[in-house]
Amino acid sequence: MVAGAGAGPAGQPAPGAALTGVFDQIRQALGDAKFDELVARLNQDAEGIRLAGVRQARAAALAAADELFEAKRYDEARAAFQRIVDALPDDADALTGLGNALESLGRYAEALEAYSRAVMAQPGVAMLRRNRANLLLRLGRYDEAAQDVAEAVRLEPDHPFTRARQGGLALARGQFAEAQAHFAAAIAARPDDSAGWQALRALASLGLGEVAAAQQAIAALAPRLDDDDRAEALLWLERLVAARLDLAAAAAVIRAALSAGSG
Repeated sequence: MVAGAGAGPAGQPAPGAALTGVFDQIRQALGDAKFDELVARLNQDAEGIRLAGVRQARAAALAAADELFEAKRYDEARAAFQRIVDALPDDADALTGLGNALESLGRYAEALEAYSRAVMAQPGVAMLRRNRANLLLRLGRYDEAAQDVAEAVRLEPDHPFTRARQGGLALARGQFAEAQAHFAAAIAARPDDSAGWQALRALASLGLGEVAAAQQAIAALAPRLDDDDRAEALLWLERLVAARLDLAAAAAVIRAALSAGSG
């Protein structure tokens, strides 16, 4: 006798057919209602196991992408975050990481799109608002940044990064005393991780005409600033001089200090 397609080794029923027979016996023993309830529970358990696997894989992928970003391997980090986003299009953490990598690569339009997708996915998360506000401030889109800053203030008014974004917005608007106050609050909350904010507070002092204090502060800070902080300070310095030509000579000293502190 030749085994057919539904037969297993040595003429035995194929595994699928055997299982079907087992389930038929269980259905007969339990009745249709209880059998359907059992199958629903099994499906739920299987989905839980699948989701747990997805969560573990996501966490590992995010950790690897974050490590690449922290190592300043920005294009590799971008690709790693993009793979996660391709699999999980509404993952706010992956979208934020993608935006961070793109911003570090100078691909600002793409970074803004990634941050905006993260905000759409989780509109009530203040951190996402602050991220987008920071880039909007950098791009000079102050009215849009103000909307995100206002929402961050509503959600987390006392968070140091919220205060820093308020400081950046005030600096952009020429509200230098207000900028100083916001940056001072942010610095007080994170004194060991605030060199960039201290530099922006010094620029607010320059805007108030406190030239010597601003120059001395920047000279002391320059060796501690990383490349991103230095670029941020230089950006705001140039904007300040464009609005206040009378500060050009004082700003030249600060620019030289920032440049000397690099590398």
